[in-house]
Amino acid sequence: TAGQTTTQDIDLTRLPGGVVSGIVRDTATLEPLADALITVNDTPAQTTTDADGRYAITLPTGAYKVRATAPEHKLGQANVLISPGTAVSQNFLLESAPAILLVDSGQWYYQSQAGYYAASLTALSYPFDTWTIRHPLNDVPAADDLLPYDAVIWSSPQDSPGYLGAGNVISDYLGSGGSMLVSGQNVGFYDGSGFGTQYWWHVLLGAVYQGPTFVTQTIAGAAGTDYAGIWLNLNGPDSAQNQFFADASRPRRGSLAEPTFYFENGLNAGLQSGRCQPFRLSYLGFGLEGVSDGADRAAILDRTFAYFQSPRVQFGAQFSPDDVDDFALPGQQ
Repeated sequence: TAGQTTTQDIDLTRLPGGVVSGIVRDTATLEPLADALITVNDTPAQTTTDADGRYAITLPTGAYKVRATAPEHKLGQANVLISPGTAVSQNFLLESAPAILLVDSGQWYYQSQAGYYAASLTALSYPFDTWTIRHPLNDVPAADDLLPYDAVIWSSPQDSPGYLGAGNVISDYLGSGGSMLVSGQNVGFYDGSGFGTQYWWHVLLGAVYQGPTFVTQTIAGAAGTDYAGIWLNLNGPDSAQNQFFADASRPRRGSLAEPTFYFENGLNAGLQSGRCQPFRLSYLGFGLEGVSDGADRAAILDRTFAYFQSPRVQFGAQFSPDDVDDFALPGQQ
C-alpha cells in the first residue's frame, strides 16, 4: 500500500562454473607480462596479470573467447569451454607490436572511414588508439600527441594533412624517427600542388604530384618492395565505394623515394621513403577504405608494418644515368 515499505530477502544460487587461469608471456623472450588485461567476450568479467604474468577468472558454465592484451604486443585470444567444477589452463604468448595511432580525418566532414582501418587492424591482432578529428580547427593532433606512438596511420578520405594545417605536425613526427602511413585519394592534390605543396610531401616523401587517374584500373604491388604480390581493385561491394579519382605521383628528381604500387597505365599509385633517414613514410594515392577486398586491406597494413620494422638503411648510393655525360678513368681528363 501507499507509504509502506516491504522487505523481501532473496537467495541467489551461484551458477555452476569453473576457473580459467594461466600465464601471459612475451613470445620472443618468454618473460611474463605483468598488468596484461584479460577480458572475456560478451561478459563484464576481466582481470589483470600479476607480477609473474599469472591470472585467474571464475566463469559460469559455457563457451567463451578469452582475450589477453598488453602494451606494445599483439592481441592474444583463445576459445575455452568451462564445465562445472573444472579448472581450465589457458596460457598466452603475445608477439611484440608497435604502438599504433589511427588518425581519423574524415569525421569532421561526416565521411569517416576509420572503421575499415580498425577492422583490418583487429583482424591482424594489432591493438591501436584512435584520434578523431571532429573539428578542423580544434581537434587536429599536435606533434606531441603523435610522439608516443611507433606508427601513425593517417586516414584522409577526401582531404589531406596539409589541408588541416597539419603538415608541420607530420614533419616533426617523422623528424623524431616515427613511422607513418598516409592514405587518401586527394592527398597528393592538396599537399603536392602549387603553393600548397607541403614540406612532408616534397622533401620527406620526395614526391611530385602528377594528377588524378581512373580508379577502374587494377593496382599491383611493386616488385622488390614489401607490397610485391598484392593485386587489388577499388570500389568493390566490400569497400566504402568512395573512390572517384586516385592520385598519381612520382619520385622527385634526386630523392630516394621508391614506388610501392602501380596503376595499369604505369603511373605510381603509392610511394615510400626512408632510405638514409631516421623515419619511415608510406603513402597511398587511394583510400585504403576503397580497396575492394578486406583481405587486401589487411595485407597492405601488414606489409606496411613489415616495412616500418625492417632495418634502417643508413648508407647507400644512387646512380642517375641521365646526369652522367661521360666516363673517365683515374688520371684522365
